[in-house]
Amino acid sequence: MKRLLLRACEKFCCAVCWLRCAVLAPSPNSMLCLGRCAPGALPSARSRRIFSQALTALALCCAWLAHAEDNVLLIQQGPQGFVVWHGEGESRLDDDTALELMASATPEGGPERPTEFGPARAYELPEGVLIRLPAAAKDRALLVDRDACGHIKLWHAEGTTQLTDAQLTDIVLSALPEGGPRLRLDGYYAKAFVGKLGVTVTLWKAPPRK
Repeated sequence: MKRLLLRACEKFCCAVCWLRCAVLAPSPNSMLCLGRCAPGALPSARSRRIFSQALTALALCCAWLAHAEDNVLLIQQGPQGFVVWHGEGESRLDDDTALELMASATPEGGPERPTEFGPARAYELPEGVLIRLPAAAKDRALLVDRDACGHIKLWHAEGTTQLTDAQLTDIVLSALPEGGPRLRLDGYYAKAFVGKLGVTVTLWKAPPRK
């Protein structure tokens, strides 16, 4: 089932690129995506903009399907290099607990609240709410986000997927709001999106090279 979902995600990302060539940014060079280009049949600039935003939201919704194997990462630029947040981790708070902590967050840190991973405290930061779990065995920090479908999303400080600095650099440089080109990183394909918190990248298994 997971393989089918990831395959569907790959096909959807390709469809987004095709539609972008066809509708959002046609040019004579769009021959790679289209048999021909028909600028006279295009919708208005406002319609193209709305359509672009809708496609981006749908692509990001599709991206969340890969979370089960820590195949979605959030990459941020920190003062000493890249900070990587993981779509999956050990400290999995339920939505009710996350909402309570979000409501109590302050810049100095809200009141401490008990969780199944030990006491937690929420901090209100410019980029969002950070939940700290100092007593957890691993995965002691969570960054609260909302996905493109409006659901609460928790990014984990620790996860199983590890990328090199060179791979992270390639991903960040390729990222676009509507999704950058597909990259091949060792045994994975990667597609990166620019979002409000940083660069979100979806990874899925690539077939062996022949």
